[in-house]
Amino acid sequence: MKKILPLILLLLFAKPSSATTSDFDSERFWLIFVFDSYCQYSAAEAPQLAELTQSLNLPVIAIARDGRPLPTWPSDWHPDENGALYRLDVTPSSLTPIVILMDSKTHQRHLLTSGYKPIEDLRADIESIAGITAETK
Repeated sequence: MKKILPLILLLLFAKPSSATTSDFDSERFWLIFVFDSYCQYSAAEAPQLAELTQSLNLPVIAIARDGRPLPTWPSDWHPDENGALYRLDVTPSSLTPIVILMDSKTHQRHLLTSGYKPIEDLRADIESIAGITAETK
């Protein structure tokens, strides 16, 4: 239990830091990207998601449900340790990729997708939840 608690707290309440600023509140919002290394949909979505998060200045924590790296994910990743994802309602039967938008102000989790979703739709969902409009970009 002692090993599980720090990862759970990180996933639920962390505020990943960001080096630059933008209209997007990167101190408040951040993503959890869950993948399986063997999943073709995770592999297809990963580079697009990386580009999207960079363009929005949106921090992301990538977690390998199967504990292995995803060749198309260009950044750091973490293995799912001791079933922490299960506490986020990510089960073995959940389709990957899974993208969750975290709101550290309200402590809400917004499931954006479980399974492949076009990157334009992910962007629209993120911007809608975060209150970003074309005027503020």
